[in-house]
Amino acid sequence: MVVASGFLACESDETPCRAALNRHDGSGAVTACRQAWRQVPTAGHAADLLRAIQESGAAIDPAEHEAIATVLAAAHLDGAAHAALAEALQARGDLAGARRELEAACAADEKMGDHKALARHASKLAGVCRDQRDFAAARVALVRSRRAAEADADVRMIRYLDLLDSDFARLTGDYADADAALRRLERAADRTEHPWLHFKHGLLYMSWEKVELAKHELELALQSAGDAGTSRDAIVAAAHANLGSLARETGRYDEADRHFAEAEKVYANNEYSYELLFNRGLTDLARGDAAQAASRLRAVAAMQLDGEWTWMVPFQLGRVEAKLGNDVAAEAAFRRSMENVAVVRASSGAYEPTVIATHRMPHEALIGLLAAQGRWTDVLAVLVDLDARHMIATIAEPAQLSFDGELVATRTAQPISPVERDIAKAPPIASVVSAWSKRRLIAVVPAGEQLCRVTLLDGKVDGACIGDRAALEHDALLLEGDPANAAVAARLGAALIPVTRDRERFDVLLVGGIARAPLGALRNSSGLIVAERPLVRVLGLIGRPRGPWKPGAVVLGAPTPDLAGAADETRRIARRLTVTARIGSDASRYAIGLSRSQSLLHVAAHATLRLEGPVLELHDGAMTLAEIAEVRPAARIVVLGTCDSATARDDSGWGSLASAFLIAGAEAVVATSWRVPDTEVPVLMDQFYDADGATDPARALAAAQKALATKLPARTWAAFAVIAAPPAI
Repeated sequence: MVVASGFLACESDETPCRAALNRHDGSGAVTACRQAWRQVPTAGHAADLLRAIQESGAAIDPAEHEAIATVLAAAHLDGAAHAALAEALQARGDLAGARRELEAACAADEKMGDHKALARHASKLAGVCRDQRDFAAARVALVRSRRAAEADADVRMIRYLDLLDSDFARLTGDYADADAALRRLERAADRTEHPWLHFKHGLLYMSWEKVELAKHELELALQSAGDAGTSRDAIVAAAHANLGSLARETGRYDEADRHFAEAEKVYANNEYSYELLFNRGLTDLARGDAAQAASRLRAVAAMQLDGEWTWMVPFQLGRVEAKLGNDVAAEAAFRRSMENVAVVRASSGAYEPTVIATHRMPHEALIGLLAAQGRWTDVLAVLVDLDARHMIATIAEPAQLSFDGELVATRTAQPISPVERDIAKAPPIASVVSAWSKRRLIAVVPAGEQLCRVTLLDGKVDGACIGDRAALEHDALLLEGDPANAAVAARLGAALIPVTRDRERFDVLLVGGIARAPLGALRNSSGLIVAERPLVRVLGLIGRPRGPWKPGAVVLGAPTPDLAGAADETRRIARRLTVTARIGSDASRYAIGLSRSQSLLHVAAHATLRLEGPVLELHDGAMTLAEIAEVRPAARIVVLGTCDSATARDDSGWGSLASAFLIAGAEAVVATSWRVPDTEVPVLMDQFYDADGATDPARALAAAQKALATKLPARTWAAFAVIAAPPAI
């Protein structure tokens, strides 16, 4: 997808340069202003040239921008100087440096009380943060820009910021909000703005996979481009480029070539030319000309790239090399892409799950390549790398970003999903194999269009590709919706769980959409698999030392009057464990704190899934994920008799209440993946503790599920799972 940029103009006096600017002659203004700048390099001429370049969308010469920044700084125009240097750094692909300079520009603008400059520079800062995929910081910058524009009463800038708001909503997957924002803008737009709005609507529908609507809007953008003034060429080129991409996706390759050729008339020899070369390469690949695709993509890979292109280009090049049978070159390209994804991911801020979900493709492609060669230990090493980089998590729904600057600032300080941050580098694969030698691991991971299963049993790594990814992930959703569906449960059981003679526990890591499958419902030819062996979820491969723990238990429940059944359950379990039942006002945050280092914590309370993540509802207030994660070391075993305690916006379970207790140091957490009737939970809990759940929760839950399979609805007992910490490495 090619995104064009529009710029705002300011008033100036009549000179050859400024006359061209005022009549919106983009290319003429660049020529005249550059000539004036080279003849007399004053701060005024520097500012005029910057404006001409920005309004025309002309290519940036980093050296020229650095010279402009020097002159502006000497004239004590610090904000403009920092902004010019930022553009030079951005042109060189140094987004971190550009962000640093734009932050300095904004600080200088605020010091001078220059609201107009602050609005512009903060909006550019938002764009750089967006390119880094740090959406939380981008939102904060956008709020900063809007406040400055409102103080300056700059209606045009405010509308431009509304347009950026719709962009952020699109990029974070909130398509309905983006659509509504664009429609609001269209109702009040003048003729000069309609081309941009049609173009933005086209981009939105492309992301939304509404192909015909996208094509219609992009064609309207072309038809009305003449009204866009100096932005005409940028709109025409970007619209043609995206229409070419749409044509390619629908198999109309000649039509795609025609659109790309039209775009090249504008983009030739400027900073966007590599995007067209990249798109032409993808078109070659789609029509089956892998050799030509490889030639084009190798050329793009040799260019200076920034942002998303740094990982997308080598990823696509790897796909082409693999198709040509160049496995060594394909592997190198995938690994280069993975490293660049790590850079993007490191700067993604509080909304990193969005990045994770869409940027794991190079890892999955490499897994597919390695699996085809039978290199299962290397596949396991890729999984370990994903875990070390905190990229096993995958968001199930887009983050609903707020337009409220105060909320955004809060979320920047406290991310949606607490994640253990002190794993800096993947450990050697031999150390991982050794750590897992006393446990039995099954890891199921996407490998392109397939799912592959890696096993680590008795110190031996093996694997197999188990079927079509889309079909198996669809089965996982079906089984989540109806755990009693024996046919689906048998299909998934055969694919996910290998047949062995022993009945030892399996630790199961499910990556991606397959993680929606409830392990307790899986079947084989004999019936429920948990009737033969415990199945335990793990959320990663790399663990850390836990404990120490001491004998003792904390049992709390019914913090609110509507949980009468939970109160009876809490009393029974407390009597069984010979401890005090903490009910009502005693079921508090303080009681959770008392569970530090204990052998067991049992909680029977409500959980609520809020916008910023789930919370545990206690008598003295809700406890957030971050607050739970600070109760260190958590009890060895945590039993959450609450609805949705394993539920998050993440398929794999990160960002759930259960994961917060694991981060705090729990060894195992018993949790539910969906809501279950309050009247039926005590029945399962009694069976669980009868089977020694306070000591061995995995075997106890398996025994309880086996005993209740014909006595309770499947949606009750299959909702429960044991989620365990991986072994320390």
